[in-house]
Amino acid sequence: MKEYAPVVLRMGIGLVMLWFGLVNVFTPDRLAGYIPARLSEVIPVTASTFMVVNGVVELILAVALLTGYFIQAAALITAVHIAGIGIGLGYNDIMIRDIG
Repeated sequence: MKEYAPVVLRMGIGLVMLWFGLVNVFTPDRLAGYIPARLSEVIPVTASTFMVVNGVVELILAVALLTGYFIQAAALITAVHIAGIGIGLGYNDIMIRDIG
């Protein structure tokens, strides 16, 4: 099982990132309200535009994880990205879901 665990984990996280990326790209207004106020004040674009850009980044990371290219870099960036979301959201049900 040790041989398959990294691949299964990578595929699982890749599929989650793919889902979140697609949601952000195609329905950015649905999640734009989750952007913390302090972040909204410093980003130079609208919340919806930020979510689309975020979605594209998540899609790139998902493709890298799912295809096996740049695995270590994609995994590190994904971990930092998800940790940033968790810190930005604070302790609530959405943060628990995203970290999970």
